[in-house]
Amino acid sequence: STHLGHSFPTRRSSDLTLKKIEVLIPYTDQAMVAYLHRGSMVDSEEYNEEGTLMSVRGDDEVYNKCKKYILT
Repeated sequence: STHLGHSFPTRRSSDLTLKKIEVLIPYTDQAMVAYLHRGSMVDSEEYNEEGTLMSVRGDDEVYNKCKKYILT
């Protein structure tokens, strides 16, 4: 039998529901930066005087956890 899914071994169906979010994490909450590295796909990360600016793709759980840091 043919398994079509094997052509993309690293993709999961949940990737289709990922939200792209920009967040600014203050240096006082580096635990959130570590969480985003573990729980989301980090597209970019830079540092400014206010904190860590990150562009990430995450699921609803990630979105809800870092909602207060999302840049509008």
